[in-house]
Amino acid sequence: MEKIKTLEKKIVHRTKQTKPTKEATAFSEMLDFWTTYDETFNTNHSEIIRTIYLYTNIFDQTEVAMCMKLHISESTLLRYRKKYVKSYNVILARLEENE
Repeated sequence: MEKIKTLEKKIVHRTKQTKPTKEATAFSEMLDFWTTYDETFNTNHSEIIRTIYLYTNIFDQTEVAMCMKLHISESTLLRYRKKYVKSYNVILARLEENE
């Protein structure tokens, strides 16, 4: 569990930089992907991503507190977070390839 939290902290830190970075671009593209996914399959992944990663007071709370805020179980939240990190890494790798 600590591994995913560490990766997420790096993502949040890199996307909060004042100058544009490829990490921030990857995060933006990931959010766009999940927004499209939500519209297609009637889910709310983009709102969960915004709540977890953009509202840092939530990110710094325990997993149980995040689950209660998002109204989902711990196992579901963990599964979603793994998907979000994986999609971010795929997009980031694609951006690095294109440089």
